[in-house]
Amino acid sequence: MTPQIATAIGNHTFSTPWTPDQVEAAISALAAHPRVASVERAEDDPWGRPQVRIVATDTARGDLDRVLHLWKALNAMRSTRAEAIAEHEAFERREAQRLAASREEAAYRALSSEQKEAMRREGAARLRELGIEPRSLVRVCNGLARGSYLPDADLEAWATYVREVVRGRNRPMDLGRYVAGCVTA
Repeated sequence: MTPQIATAIGNHTFSTPWTPDQVEAAISALAAHPRVASVERAEDDPWGRPQVRIVATDTARGDLDRVLHLWKALNAMRSTRAEAIAEHEAFERREAQRLAASREEAAYRALSSEQKEAMRREGAARLRELGIEPRSLVRVCNGLARGSYLPDADLEAWATYVREVVRGRNRPMDLGRYVAGCVTA
Protein backbone atom coordinates (compact mmCIF):
# COMPACT_ATOMS: atom_id res chain seq x y z
CA MET A 1 0.00 0.00 0.00
CA THR A 2 1.34 3.39 -0.90
CA PRO A 3 1.46 6.15 1.72
CA GLN A 4 -0.94 8.21 -0.42
CA ILE A 5 -3.58 5.46 -0.29
CA ALA A 6 -3.04 4.98 3.45
CA THR A 7 -3.55 8.71 3.95
CA ALA A 8 -6.64 8.70 1.72
CA ILE A 9 -8.20 5.82 3.68
CA GLY A 10 -7.40 7.50 6.99
CA ASN A 11 -10.08 6.72 9.53
CA HIS A 12 -12.80 6.26 6.93
CA THR A 13 -15.17 3.32 7.01
CA PHE A 14 -17.56 2.20 4.30
CA SER A 15 -20.28 4.55 5.52
CA THR A 16 -18.16 7.55 6.58
CA PRO A 17 -19.11 10.71 4.66
CA TRP A 18 -16.40 12.10 2.37
CA THR A 19 -15.76 15.76 1.65
CA PRO A 20 -15.17 16.75 -2.00
CA ASP A 21 -11.49 17.45 -1.21
CA GLN A 22 -11.07 13.99 0.34
CA VAL A 23 -12.67 12.38 -2.71
CA GLU A 24 -10.30 14.22 -5.05
CA ALA A 25 -7.28 13.33 -2.91
CA ALA A 26 -8.34 9.66 -2.84
CA ILE A 27 -8.85 9.56 -6.61
CA SER A 28 -5.41 11.16 -7.09
CA ALA A 29 -3.87 8.55 -4.77
CA LEU A 30 -5.52 5.77 -6.77
CA ALA A 31 -4.39 7.25 -10.09
CA ALA A 32 -0.80 7.41 -8.84
CA HIS A 33 -0.73 3.73 -7.91
CA PRO A 34 1.43 1.70 -10.33
CA ARG A 35 -1.13 -1.11 -10.75
CA VAL A 36 -3.98 1.27 -11.68
CA ALA A 37 -4.48 1.77 -15.40
CA SER A 38 -7.30 4.32 -15.05
CA VAL A 39 -9.62 5.75 -12.45
CA GLU A 40 -12.37 8.33 -12.75
CA ARG A 41 -15.23 9.60 -10.64
CA ALA A 42 -18.57 7.82 -11.14
CA GLU A 43 -22.05 8.67 -9.89
CA ASP A 44 -22.59 8.38 -6.17
CA ASP A 45 -24.58 5.40 -4.99
CA PRO A 46 -28.19 5.93 -3.81
CA TRP A 47 -26.96 6.66 -0.26
CA GLY A 48 -24.57 9.39 -1.40
CA ARG A 49 -21.34 7.41 -1.05
CA PRO A 50 -18.71 8.26 -3.68
CA GLN A 51 -17.94 5.71 -6.37
CA VAL A 52 -15.18 5.41 -8.95
CA ARG A 53 -14.76 3.60 -12.24
CA ILE A 54 -11.44 1.79 -11.85
CA VAL A 55 -9.29 -0.41 -14.06
CA ALA A 56 -6.49 -2.06 -12.08
CA THR A 57 -4.52 -5.30 -12.04
CA ASP A 58 -3.53 -7.63 -9.20
CA THR A 59 -5.51 -6.03 -6.39
CA ALA A 60 -6.79 -7.69 -3.23
CA ARG A 61 -10.05 -8.22 -5.15
CA GLY A 62 -8.30 -9.52 -8.27
CA ASP A 63 -8.26 -7.58 -11.53
CA LEU A 64 -10.71 -4.66 -11.49
CA ASP A 65 -12.62 -3.15 -14.37
CA ARG A 66 -15.81 -1.83 -12.81
CA VAL A 67 -17.52 0.78 -10.67
CA LEU A 68 -16.69 0.46 -6.96
CA HIS A 69 -17.29 2.52 -3.87
CA LEU A 70 -14.26 4.71 -3.28
CA TRP A 71 -13.51 3.11 0.09
CA LYS A 72 -13.62 -0.40 -1.41
CA ALA A 73 -11.36 0.67 -4.29
CA LEU A 74 -8.81 2.11 -1.86
CA ASN A 75 -8.88 -1.06 0.24
CA ALA A 76 -8.50 -3.22 -2.86
CA MET A 77 -5.22 -1.44 -3.62
CA ARG A 78 -3.82 -2.07 -0.14
CA SER A 79 -2.35 -5.41 -1.23
CA THR A 80 -1.93 -7.76 -4.13
CA ARG A 81 -4.22 -10.76 -4.58
CA ALA A 82 -1.57 -13.15 -3.25
CA GLU A 83 -1.01 -10.98 -0.15
CA ALA A 84 -4.76 -10.77 0.47
CA ILE A 85 -5.14 -14.55 0.20
CA ALA A 86 -2.19 -15.10 2.56
CA GLU A 87 -3.65 -12.60 5.04
CA HIS A 88 -7.04 -14.31 4.87
CA GLU A 89 -5.50 -17.75 5.39
CA ALA A 90 -3.52 -16.46 8.39
CA PHE A 91 -6.73 -15.00 9.82
CA GLU A 92 -8.50 -18.35 9.33
CA ARG A 93 -5.67 -20.16 11.15
CA ARG A 94 -5.77 -17.68 14.06
CA GLU A 95 -9.55 -17.97 14.22
CA ALA A 96 -9.37 -21.78 14.24
CA GLN A 97 -6.82 -21.66 17.07
CA ARG A 98 -8.99 -19.22 19.02
CA LEU A 99 -12.06 -21.41 18.58
CA ALA A 100 -10.12 -24.52 19.62
CA ALA A 101 -8.89 -22.73 22.74
CA SER A 102 -12.45 -21.61 23.52
CA ARG A 103 -13.70 -25.17 23.18
CA GLU A 104 -10.90 -26.44 25.43
CA GLU A 105 -11.69 -23.80 28.04
CA ALA A 106 -15.39 -24.66 27.91
CA ALA A 107 -14.58 -28.36 28.28
CA TYR A 108 -12.35 -27.58 31.26
CA ARG A 109 -15.05 -25.46 32.90
CA ALA A 110 -17.50 -28.32 32.38
CA LEU A 111 -15.30 -30.72 34.38
CA SER A 112 -16.35 -31.53 37.90
CA SER A 113 -14.18 -30.38 40.78
CA GLU A 114 -13.03 -33.99 41.28
CA GLN A 115 -11.88 -34.20 37.65
CA LYS A 116 -10.06 -30.87 37.93
CA GLU A 117 -8.36 -32.05 41.10
CA ALA A 118 -7.31 -35.28 39.36
CA MET A 119 -5.78 -33.25 36.52
CA ARG A 120 -3.93 -31.08 39.05
CA ARG A 121 -2.56 -34.13 40.85
CA GLU A 122 -1.49 -35.73 37.55
CA GLY A 123 0.36 -32.54 36.57
CA ALA A 124 2.03 -32.27 39.98
CA ALA A 125 3.11 -35.92 39.77
CA ARG A 126 4.62 -35.33 36.32
CA LEU A 127 6.55 -32.34 37.63
CA ARG A 128 7.90 -34.42 40.55
CA GLU A 129 8.92 -37.19 38.11
CA LEU A 130 10.78 -34.64 36.03
CA GLY A 131 12.45 -33.13 39.11
CA ILE A 132 10.84 -29.71 38.74
CA GLU A 133 9.68 -27.77 41.78
CA PRO A 134 6.29 -26.10 41.13
CA ARG A 135 7.39 -23.00 43.06
CA SER A 136 10.27 -22.53 40.63
CA LEU A 137 7.69 -22.37 37.82
CA VAL A 138 5.88 -19.58 39.66
CA ARG A 139 9.20 -17.71 39.95
CA VAL A 140 9.84 -18.24 36.21
CA CYS A 141 6.31 -17.12 35.33
CA ASN A 142 6.69 -13.95 37.39
CA GLY A 143 10.16 -13.32 35.96
CA LEU A 144 8.90 -13.68 32.40
CA ALA A 145 6.00 -11.34 33.11
CA ARG A 146 8.39 -8.73 34.55
CA GLY A 147 10.92 -9.23 31.77
CA SER A 148 13.66 -10.20 34.22
CA TYR A 149 16.75 -12.18 33.35
CA LEU A 150 16.25 -15.89 33.99
CA PRO A 151 18.91 -18.60 33.96
CA ASP A 152 18.74 -21.19 31.22
CA ALA A 153 17.86 -23.93 33.74
CA ASP A 154 14.71 -22.04 34.75
CA LEU A 155 13.72 -21.50 31.13
CA GLU A 156 14.30 -25.17 30.40
CA ALA A 157 12.09 -26.09 33.38
CA TRP A 158 9.37 -23.84 31.95
CA ALA A 159 9.69 -25.39 28.50
CA THR A 160 9.47 -28.87 30.07
CA TYR A 161 6.36 -27.82 32.01
CA VAL A 162 4.69 -26.64 28.79
CA ARG A 163 5.81 -29.67 26.77
CA GLU A 164 5.29 -32.49 29.29
CA VAL A 165 2.57 -31.31 31.67
CA VAL A 166 0.39 -28.91 29.76
CA ARG A 167 0.45 -30.72 26.38
CA GLY A 168 -1.98 -28.28 24.77
CA ARG A 169 -4.43 -28.15 27.68
CA ASN A 170 -5.28 -25.06 29.68
CA ARG A 171 -2.46 -24.05 31.95
CA PRO A 172 -2.57 -22.05 35.13
CA MET A 173 0.40 -19.92 34.11
CA ASP A 174 -0.37 -19.05 30.51
CA LEU A 175 2.16 -16.45 29.43
CA GLY A 176 2.02 -17.34 25.75
CA ARG A 177 -0.14 -14.38 24.95
CA TYR A 178 2.11 -11.99 26.89
CA VAL A 179 5.61 -13.30 26.25
CA ALA A 180 5.47 -14.67 22.72
CA GLY A 181 8.69 -16.25 21.61
CA CYS A 182 10.61 -16.18 24.90
CA VAL A 183 10.19 -19.88 25.63
CA THR A 184 9.51 -22.47 22.99
CA ALA A 185 7.80 -25.71 23.81
